[in-house]
Amino acid sequence: MKHTILINKRTGMIEWLAPPPFKVPMKKQTRQRFSVIEPTDPILRLWFKFLRWTFGEDGRVAAWTRRWLCIWTGRILLGTHRGEEFTSPFRQAVLDWEKEKFCEPKFNL
Repeated sequence: MKHTILINKRTGMIEWLAPPPFKVPMKKQTRQRFSVIEPTDPILRLWFKFLRWTFGEDGRVAAWTRRWLCIWTGRILLGTHRGEEFTSPFRQAVLDWEKEKFCEPKFNL
């Protein structure tokens, strides 16, 4: 008997196309951030957080806040306990830094 599952690459959730023949322990899904990227200026950061809290992470308002011309700061949150920060006038530079830190090799061969 064949069973097919789908794994959502973005969320990591497992979906069964048919019920599995065995009991599968399922854990409640939680979402944790790896980092936070937000404006460095305290007033802009307050507005940024308010708008994101009000309108969410997706949509036109969130897209608009990503295009703000300001100094951006990225902070690593999960698993590193290093408290690293990176600041740049270009949001894309902070995103590249975040990707570099997230994808850094965990060991050398």
